[in-house]
Amino acid sequence: SASTPRVGHQGLEVVELSLGRDHSCARLRSGEIACWGSNEHGQLGDGGRTASPQPLEVSGL
Repeated sequence: SASTPRVGHQGLEVVELSLGRDHSCARLRSGEIACWGSNEHGQLGDGGRTASPQPLEVSGL
């Protein structure tokens, strides 16, 4: 399903996870943040409101 986290499939090195009710974010070894899941309230940090089953890089942090 679209809400199933799939961080590992891209070979991303996750060092920390933060889980919300309908979205999740990961801090990567590179220092980047990637989020996926519901985006109804802009919680993925990409400036939009469209849900994403794939991790999206959060810029500006």
